[in-house]
Amino acid sequence: MQENKLIESSDQFYRETVEIHALNWLKNYQHQNLIEYIEFNGGPLLMHWISEFGPIRVAGDIENRITEELK
Repeated sequence: MQENKLIESSDQFYRETVEIHALNWLKNYQHQNLIEYIEFNGGPLLMHWISEFGPIRVAGDIENRITEELK
């Protein structure tokens, strides 16, 4: 995650959102499964991406980012 830089595209904005939620789940919410986390902690921005891309893709992207972080 790049700090103090403007987000230049919607793709980058989406990737940053996925990364933030993946890291938040790893740090604070591993006791919840990912669907519970999204339901209770997703917020309006994540819900926007779910409405745009669908829940399967968004949850899958978060899960993939979590997997990358654990490597």
